[in-house]
Amino acid sequence: MKLLATITALLLSFSAFSQDLVEYNDGTFSRNGEELSIQEVEQLTKEFKVGLYAKYLLYNGKRANNIANNRLHRYSVAVIYTGIGGLASYNLFVMSAVANYLDWRVLEKTLYGLGVVSIASIPLLTISVSRQESWIKRRDDSFIRLAEKLNQAEMKSESNQ
Repeated sequence: MKLLATITALLLSFSAFSQDLVEYNDGTFSRNGEELSIQEVEQLTKEFKVGLYAKYLLYNGKRANNIANNRLHRYSVAVIYTGIGGLASYNLFVMSAVANYLDWRVLEKTLYGLGVVSIASIPLLTISVSRQESWIKRRDDSFIRLAEKLNQAEMKSESNQ
C-alpha cells in the first residue's frame, strides 16, 4: 500500500513540474505553450544559474544556427577544412618518405596508410560541413541539451524554495 501511495505522489509531483518545463522543437523554444525567443532563453540561463556547460550549449547552438543560415560561411568553413586536410595528408606522406629513408618500414607503412585514409575522408568531411542539414542537426542537439539543463536547474531551484 505504501508503494502505491509513493507512486501516486511521484506521478502527481511529475505532472505538477511538467507544466512549467522549457521545451525545444524544430528551432523554437517554448514554455507553457508560449514561444520563447533566444534572448528569453539567455535570460533563463542567467536566472537559473545553470553553469558554464549550458552557456556553452547556448553559444554553440546560436553559432550553428548562424552558420546554417549563411551559405557563404558554410562554404568558407568547407574550404578551410579542405586546405587543412590536404596539408595534413601531405605531411603524412612526407613523414612516410622520411621513415622510408630511415629504413623504418612499419612506421612508413602506417604513415602512408594514414595519408591515404585522410585523402579519402577529406571530401566526406567537406561535404558534411557544407550542408545546411548538418549545422541544423548540431543546433538542435545543442538546444535540446540546453532545454534539459534548464529544466534540471528549474526543478532544483523549485525544490530549494
